[in-house]
Amino acid sequence: MPLMLRSLRRKTLSLQALCMRFGRVSWERVVSGPGLMNLYVALATGAGDDSIPAPEQIVAAARSGTDRRSGLALEFFSQALGRRSRATAF
Repeated sequence: MPLMLRSLRRKTLSLQALCMRFGRVSWERVVSGPGLMNLYVALATGAGDDSIPAPEQIVAAARSGTDRRSGLALEFFSQALGRRSRATAF
């Protein structure tokens, strides 16, 4: 499967996991203070890992490359924040 399709599929599954957990997903749910942890937990859904690291731990693991899930959560968070910023700038 091409990389772009895998990324889109992963994001879709993450949003579905957030919908199942919270009922609906708003921008605030994703880009707010706990948004990074919410995304991390959503990416962990079905992986059998119930740990929820603090945001600074997620960022540190993403920057060091030691945890792929942290990297994906930070990437998704950053993209969502950028999209939301562009949407409100105009």
